[in-house]
Amino acid sequence: MRKIKFKFWDMTEKQFITDPTIHGDGSISVMDGISGTDYCKDVIPLQFTGLTDIDNREIYEGDIVQAHPGEKFNVGFEDGSFIIYFGDVNMNYNTLARSLINAWKLTVIGNKFQV
Repeated sequence: MRKIKFKFWDMTEKQFITDPTIHGDGSISVMDGISGTDYCKDVIPLQFTGLTDIDNREIYEGDIVQAHPGEKFNVGFEDGSFIIYFGDVNMNYNTLARSLINAWKLTVIGNKFQV
């Protein structure tokens, strides 16, 4: 069974949130060393796929992976599966699996928010 975990992108601050607190109402906050609790308004959760790239880096929804020798793909989630999109066309995709990662030598090179 895979680990269920997330990382969170703050759309306002344009950075990943470290050590967030998720409240019962679904709101997300972080501790601010000066003023106490800071509630984040525009936060995007990105789920861990349960897979790692060929360099053993965790692959998350929203990541950009690169195949050898250089083609790039976006990692997404659709119809209950993690997928990689071929180019910008969401109709062309393949299910993300360990065999695909190994065959294409996929490596995480960033995410769609930091491009």
